[in-house]
Amino acid sequence: MDQDERNLRARREIISGYLVVLRDVDRLVRTCWGTEGGRDAVIAALQTEFSLSWVSAHAVLDLQFSRLTPEWRAITAEELADVERRLAAIQARAEDAAPEPPA
Repeated sequence: MDQDERNLRARREIISGYLVVLRDVDRLVRTCWGTEGGRDAVIAALQTEFSLSWVSAHAVLDLQFSRLTPEWRAITAEELADVERRLAAIQARAEDAAPEPPA
């Protein structure tokens, strides 16, 4: 796996987490507001509440409130589609470059 593919996979994980929580911003705010114990506790609560990875939960916690809008959700969904297309192209190139098995 090359660096570009690793970066795209990491970005996909973060964007997917954004889209999960943006489906229910009220629950996101309630989870953050209702969790005691600091940043690590909130990350753990987000992981549990939304079934997120640590990376995704951390990225969600770092979101600015200005990004919790329908417009930003649409932009994020478009970015995820682009990342998916780019990953598919990388996989297709890798499959094309794979040596043929001996006959």
